[in-house]
Amino acid sequence: MEAARLGHVDVLTFLLTSGASANVINFEGRTALHLTVNRQLLAVDANVELGDANGQTPLMLAVKLGSVEMTKLLIESSPNSIHAIDKEGDNVLGIAIYKWQLEIFPLLLDCDIKTNLSNGAATTPLMLAATKGHVEIIKILLDNGAEVNETTWNGHTPLTFAAESRQVEAARALLDHGAHENSHGVNSAPLATAAQRGHVEMIKLLLMHNANINLQDSDGDSALHRSSVQSVSRKNASVKKRMKDGHSALHSAAEEGRVDVIRLLLQRGARMDTVNKAKWTPLMMAAKRGHRQTVNFLVRNGASLVWKNNDDQNAAGDAKLNNRTDVLGLLKSEEPEVTKFCASSNTKRQRTL
Repeated sequence: MEAARLGHVDVLTFLLTSGASANVINFEGRTALHLTVNRQLLAVDANVELGDANGQTPLMLAVKLGSVEMTKLLIESSPNSIHAIDKEGDNVLGIAIYKWQLEIFPLLLDCDIKTNLSNGAATTPLMLAATKGHVEIIKILLDNGAEVNETTWNGHTPLTFAAESRQVEAARALLDHGAHENSHGVNSAPLATAAQRGHVEMIKLLLMHNANINLQDSDGDSALHRSSVQSVSRKNASVKKRMKDGHSALHSAAEEGRVDVIRLLLQRGARMDTVNKAKWTPLMMAAKRGHRQTVNFLVRNGASLVWKNNDDQNAAGDAKLNNRTDVLGLLKSEEPEVTKFCASSNTKRQRTL
């Protein structure tokens, strides 16, 4: 085994012809073939499909190293070895994609390897390529029978993985090959995913392909609720559409302190003092979070200073309870009367939204 690792071919040949076993394993579960691939070992029937302690075969290691010659030798010796899966659920095709082994990739496809075989994370090679943004591999996989709309257990598609990873060109390639722009499962509509992460270019691409901006996921969230992105707000989305807790897009934008989005939503007809199920207004959300600029914008545009939520608090009360002194000062300067009740509210329990 040491002779194999060090590349001492003459010594290796002598040992093999003297009766040494080619399949003895070391403490990592590896044989001489794991350490080096050569014709001498293959000639004495070294076990090509034997995995190490992690279940990785010599072929997997050869692919990982990017050795075209070793990969060819191993496939020729045992064509079935391309179907092996290690203890992590990885296969040689996934390893080739992850390691960006473009020269080896065609060798595996020529052996009729299953292009939709998932790995331990229940993702297919196409999903992995989408995550990595390997456009060339994506096209090769699709041309070789990979299913463009294959889903994981929770409904994620290759397009969802591309959206999550900011891989715009990968998403474009998938859409050009028939990916469903509105596919969704558990929190996985591509547009909502991109919007939540603020991927402006991805959002634009999906909208160009007619992605439904009001499509809701299993939590009742639409892309507009997830997004603080200007390009989403420009589209014909319903700005009054709510999540299950009654949050509107305006609530979400106020909570995040996004004045630019708030301005756009108001221009599209969002109601300034819309309330959620707990009777919180957008102004209260902004006050609680201490977004001074947002509070100032909402107040200047007519947000109610006196409206109270289910905890009998108005915006000033929420600012007081959350120690937002700068915001409280701003609210007090606008309407001093609304803060008078705050002196007795220090011990009142804050409502968690």
